[in-house]
Amino acid sequence: MLLRYLIERALSEYLLQPSDLVWCHRTPQGKKHSKHARDEAESGSARVGGAAGSSGGWAPHPMRAPTASDKQAASELRQEGNTLVKKEKYSAALERYTEALTLFPEPALHTNRAFCHKKRGDWAKVEEDSRAALELNSNFLKAHYYLGLALKKSGDLQGSVNHLTRALEQARESGDSIKDEIWRELASAKYQSWEQHSAQRRHDRARLRARLTQALALLHGSEAQSSEQPYNGGAEEQQRQQQHREEWVALEAMFNEEEARDLPGEFSNAFACRLTLEPFREPVVSTSGLSYERAALLQHLKNVGQFDPVTREPLTEKQVCLNLGLRAATQEYLDQHAWAWKDCI
Repeated sequence: MLLRYLIERALSEYLLQPSDLVWCHRTPQGKKHSKHARDEAESGSARVGGAAGSSGGWAPHPMRAPTASDKQAASELRQEGNTLVKKEKYSAALERYTEALTLFPEPALHTNRAFCHKKRGDWAKVEEDSRAALELNSNFLKAHYYLGLALKKSGDLQGSVNHLTRALEQARESGDSIKDEIWRELASAKYQSWEQHSAQRRHDRARLRARLTQALALLHGSEAQSSEQPYNGGAEEQQRQQQHREEWVALEAMFNEEEARDLPGEFSNAFACRLTLEPFREPVVSTSGLSYERAALLQHLKNVGQFDPVTREPLTEKQVCLNLGLRAATQEYLDQHAWAWKDCI
């Protein structure tokens, strides 16, 4: 009871109530403030828990919840930032977005800053703002997308694939046009991951092959090339040499088969669009039963004519529907033949 009394008394000195405690963003050192934010700081409402110029970062900080005027001021600063982005003035846009965040933290402001950092090539900052956005909204599409890009740049390919996959799923659900861009970035990350793992597997196989070859030579009391040299002896010696040759052939066959799995092959036409000759991303099926890449088919219907490109039967956009089964099958094929992701970039 005494502790509660002391806390409420301390808060009352700053005209605050316990219900006013919220999570707020401390203003980074040296950043300029909007007139609205400065007025609030001078009035004393921003004194509790540290001054407005204290170190940046998220921390439990007693401060009143943003007012309608805070949100309005933040919205205006955001619009100013958007205008500056269109003019490719990314440094100035960053200042506006940062100012807006001190008034009303929201994930879109963080991803706007991440976009500016991306344009400036500051991928560490892209990752930082993307993660901050996801703390506010774990399902924010652009935050997953930008974080996926940043992680790919830093070499965390598995993390990149995870976040780009989340972004692609959300873009498909919402019908966002950015899904094609995300798909290509995801394909790039998966192909890079395959290259990395493929190189490691080649190294491991070469080391293991050398060790097993040496073990066989020691076991049979001869060198690896003994099968190519003439030999003398009885039936037992001939049997030993024959066993050595058979095990050597089996060993080579096993490693050759494993190496073939990592060799790029020819992409299966079953998972490629007849119009684009590329792997399916968003396949749709027509009334004839044939499937096409959605964007390519819609372009055909618009620019060429309202008919099926192969069968020439009458066809309209309303008659086609997404082929979910083929999309899933294409995804499975690409994952099993990861070298094929290169064709999707």
